[in-house]
Amino acid sequence: MKKLIKFFSISIFIVCTFPCFQKCSDDSIPKRHYEDEIIIDSTSSAETLKFKNDSLNHLTQQNRNLELERVRKEWTENAYELGFSGFRKLVIEDFKDWTLFPTLCFTSFILLSILVLFFALKECLDKVYKFSLLNLGLLICSMLILLAKYGIAIMNNIKYGYYILLLNILILIILSKKEINRNRNSH
Repeated sequence: MKKLIKFFSISIFIVCTFPCFQKCSDDSIPKRHYEDEIIIDSTSSAETLKFKNDSLNHLTQQNRNLELERVRKEWTENAYELGFSGFRKLVIEDFKDWTLFPTLCFTSFILLSILVLFFALKECLDKVYKFSLLNLGLLICSMLILLAKYGIAIMNNIKYGYYILLLNILILIILSKKEINRNRNSH
């Protein structure tokens, strides 16, 4: 079980590279307007014109979808980007903005994850358990702050990396607690 604890403490750093949060909703992404084009050709039959126009409309919709995907990727950040994006020009006035606090939570999460890994490698399971609990609290706190600021609509912006990160931390907490209890019962 100690090997599993080490594995999950290492995997935190891999999971942190997964997309966690989209900084803007799909509704707020500026949409490029494509003019509806219609092919008019008096030499073609009505059926041929309909086929050409349908093909053109399909191509236009594909362009819109590709543009939306590109913008989504541009505005989606992983845990590292969330944790270290707000510190380029940090001044006291920044603490008045609520959006800084989730950034601080992710920064603390990453720093505590280094300690979790260190103590997992040293097999100090009590500390792994405690720091993992703190990490879980920080992850939940970061989203609660965003929920308080932006409302329930923000839930659509949470990506799979955040949920995998939560699951990873929960597994680490459960495994370390089981190992702690097993060590106490064996002594």
